Amino acid sequence: MIGAALVLLAAAGASGVACAHDAPLQPLVPTTVAYRWHFVVPHWVVEHRVVRAPATLEWDAGHVDYALPDFTFVSRRIGALPHFECKYVDFWLPNTCTTTWRDVYVDVPVAVVSHDRLDVDVPRWKTPGDETIVDVPHLEWEPATLDVTLPALARPACAASNADQRCPQ
Repeated sequence: MIGAALVLLAAAGASGVACAHDAPLQPLVPTTVAYRWHFVVPHWVVEHRVVRAPATLEWDAGHVDYALPDFTFVSRRIGALPHFECKYVDFWLPNTCTTTWRDVYVDVPVAVVSHDRLDVDVPRWKTPGDETIVDVPHLEWEPATLDVTLPALARPACAASNADQRCPQ
Protein backbone atom coordinates (compact mmCIF):
# COMPACT_ATOMS: atom_id res chain seq x y z
CA MET A 1 0.00 0.00 0.00
CA ILE A 2 2.74 2.38 0.77
CA GLY A 3 4.22 1.77 -2.62
CA ALA A 4 0.89 2.60 -4.33
CA ALA A 5 0.66 5.94 -2.47
CA LEU A 6 4.18 6.88 -3.54
CA VAL A 7 3.39 6.13 -7.16
CA LEU A 8 0.27 8.32 -7.04
CA LEU A 9 2.15 11.20 -5.43
CA ALA A 10 4.97 10.97 -7.96
CA ALA A 11 2.46 11.03 -10.84
CA ALA A 12 0.66 14.11 -9.39
CA GLY A 13 3.96 15.95 -8.87
CA ALA A 14 5.11 15.15 -12.39
CA SER A 15 1.90 16.52 -13.90
CA GLY A 16 2.22 19.81 -11.85
CA VAL A 17 5.81 20.30 -12.96
CA ALA A 18 4.85 19.79 -16.56
CA CYS A 19 2.30 22.70 -16.39
CA ALA A 20 4.82 25.02 -14.70
CA HIS A 21 7.36 24.44 -17.51
CA ASP A 22 4.82 25.54 -20.09
CA ALA A 23 4.50 29.11 -18.64
CA PRO A 24 7.38 31.52 -19.34
CA LEU A 25 9.27 32.75 -16.29
CA GLN A 26 8.84 36.55 -15.95
CA PRO A 27 11.36 38.71 -14.10
CA LEU A 28 10.26 40.65 -10.98
CA VAL A 29 10.34 44.46 -11.12
CA PRO A 30 10.86 46.80 -8.14
CA THR A 31 7.72 48.71 -7.04
CA THR A 32 6.05 50.05 -3.90
CA VAL A 33 3.06 48.87 -1.91
CA ALA A 34 1.02 51.48 -0.02
CA TYR A 35 -0.98 50.77 3.13
CA ARG A 36 -3.43 53.28 4.73
CA TRP A 37 -4.92 53.04 8.21
CA HIS A 38 -7.66 55.32 9.63
CA PHE A 39 -7.86 55.67 13.43
CA VAL A 40 -8.51 58.24 16.16
CA VAL A 41 -5.82 59.83 18.30
CA PRO A 42 -6.40 61.20 21.83
CA HIS A 43 -5.55 64.86 22.18
CA TRP A 44 -5.37 66.76 25.49
CA VAL A 45 -7.36 70.00 25.50
CA VAL A 46 -7.18 72.43 28.42
CA GLU A 47 -10.28 74.53 28.87
CA HIS A 48 -10.05 77.75 30.89
CA ARG A 49 -13.06 78.28 33.14
CA VAL A 50 -13.78 81.29 35.32
CA VAL A 51 -14.92 80.20 38.79
CA ARG A 52 -16.55 82.62 41.19
CA ALA A 53 -16.40 82.30 44.95
CA PRO A 54 -19.65 81.02 46.47
CA ALA A 55 -22.06 83.34 48.17
CA THR A 56 -21.85 83.52 51.93
CA LEU A 57 -24.63 84.05 54.41
CA GLU A 58 -24.26 86.95 56.82
CA TRP A 59 -26.59 87.94 59.62
CA ASP A 60 -27.56 91.55 60.29
CA ALA A 61 -29.14 92.64 63.53
CA GLY A 62 -32.63 93.95 62.97
CA HIS A 63 -35.79 94.62 64.87
CA VAL A 64 -39.52 94.71 64.38
CA ASP A 65 -41.57 97.33 66.18
CA TYR A 66 -45.20 96.46 66.75
CA ALA A 67 -48.19 97.71 68.72
CA LEU A 68 -50.77 95.66 70.59
CA PRO A 69 -53.98 96.65 72.33
CA ASP A 70 -53.72 96.22 76.07
CA PHE A 71 -55.81 96.90 79.17
CA THR A 72 -54.32 98.55 82.20
CA PHE A 73 -56.03 99.47 85.46
CA VAL A 74 -56.03 103.08 86.55
CA SER A 75 -57.15 104.22 89.98
CA ARG A 76 -59.92 106.81 89.58
CA ARG A 77 -61.53 108.93 92.29
CA ILE A 78 -65.25 108.29 92.38
CA GLY A 79 -66.19 110.34 95.45
CA ALA A 80 -65.44 111.17 99.09
CA LEU A 81 -66.65 109.73 102.37
CA PRO A 82 -66.71 111.54 105.73
CA HIS A 83 -64.68 110.18 108.57
CA PHE A 84 -65.58 111.29 112.10
CA GLU A 85 -63.07 111.33 114.92
CA CYS A 86 -63.55 112.43 118.50
CA LYS A 87 -60.99 112.86 121.18
CA TYR A 88 -62.94 110.97 123.88
CA VAL A 89 -65.20 108.00 123.58
CA ASP A 90 -68.04 109.26 125.70
CA PHE A 91 -70.00 112.29 124.75
CA TRP A 92 -70.53 113.70 128.35
CA LEU A 93 -67.15 115.23 128.66
CA PRO A 94 -66.15 118.18 126.68
CA ASN A 95 -65.01 116.54 123.51
CA THR A 96 -63.34 117.68 120.33
CA CYS A 97 -64.61 115.99 117.21
CA THR A 98 -63.38 116.44 113.65
CA THR A 99 -64.71 115.37 110.33
CA THR A 100 -62.25 114.36 107.61
CA TRP A 101 -63.27 113.69 104.04
CA ARG A 102 -61.47 110.77 102.51
CA ASP A 103 -61.40 110.07 98.75
CA VAL A 104 -62.76 106.79 97.45
CA TYR A 105 -60.82 105.22 94.57
CA VAL A 106 -61.68 102.35 92.26
CA ASP A 107 -59.45 100.56 89.68
CA VAL A 108 -60.95 101.06 86.24
CA PRO A 109 -59.75 99.14 83.16
CA VAL A 110 -58.51 101.45 80.41
CA ALA A 111 -57.71 100.36 76.84
CA VAL A 112 -54.24 101.47 75.73
CA VAL A 113 -51.87 100.64 72.89
CA SER A 114 -48.60 99.17 74.11
CA HIS A 115 -45.51 99.27 71.91
CA ASP A 116 -42.95 96.52 71.87
CA ARG A 117 -39.83 95.59 69.92
CA LEU A 118 -38.76 92.17 68.69
CA ASP A 119 -35.03 91.79 67.97
CA VAL A 120 -34.29 89.42 65.10
CA ASP A 121 -31.31 88.43 62.95
CA VAL A 122 -31.93 89.14 59.27
CA PRO A 123 -30.11 86.90 56.77
CA ARG A 124 -28.27 88.58 53.89
CA TRP A 125 -26.52 86.78 51.04
CA LYS A 126 -23.19 88.30 50.17
CA THR A 127 -21.24 87.57 47.00
CA PRO A 128 -17.60 88.45 47.50
CA GLY A 129 -16.90 88.93 43.79
CA ASP A 130 -13.69 86.87 43.90
CA GLU A 131 -12.90 85.08 40.65
CA THR A 132 -10.20 82.66 39.62
CA ILE A 133 -9.38 80.84 36.40
CA VAL A 134 -9.27 77.05 36.58
CA ASP A 135 -7.72 74.94 33.83
CA VAL A 136 -9.85 71.85 33.18
CA PRO A 137 -8.14 69.19 31.04
CA HIS A 138 -10.09 66.69 28.99
CA LEU A 139 -9.45 64.35 26.07
CA GLU A 140 -10.72 64.96 22.57
CA TRP A 141 -10.46 62.34 19.85
CA GLU A 142 -9.21 63.49 16.46
CA PRO A 143 -9.26 61.38 13.30
CA ALA A 144 -5.84 60.54 11.86
CA THR A 145 -4.54 58.64 8.86
CA LEU A 146 -1.31 56.66 8.65
CA ASP A 147 0.11 56.03 5.16
CA VAL A 148 2.96 53.53 4.89
CA THR A 149 4.69 52.86 1.57
CA LEU A 150 6.99 49.83 1.44
CA PRO A 151 9.32 48.69 -1.34
CA ALA A 152 8.36 45.41 -2.98
CA LEU A 153 9.11 43.15 -5.94
CA ALA A 154 6.20 42.24 -8.19
CA ARG A 155 5.42 40.83 -11.63
CA PRO A 156 5.28 43.47 -14.38
CA ALA A 157 1.47 43.24 -14.70
CA CYS A 158 1.03 43.98 -10.98
CA ALA A 159 3.55 46.84 -10.97
CA ALA A 160 1.62 48.64 -13.72
CA SER A 161 -1.75 48.25 -11.95
CA ASN A 162 -3.02 50.29 -8.99
CA ALA A 163 -0.60 50.00 -6.07
CA ASP A 164 -3.37 50.18 -3.49
CA GLN A 165 -4.81 46.84 -4.62
CA ARG A 166 -3.04 43.59 -3.89
CA CYS A 167 -1.88 41.53 -6.79
CA PRO A 168 -2.82 37.87 -7.00
CA GLN A 169 0.04 35.52 -6.25
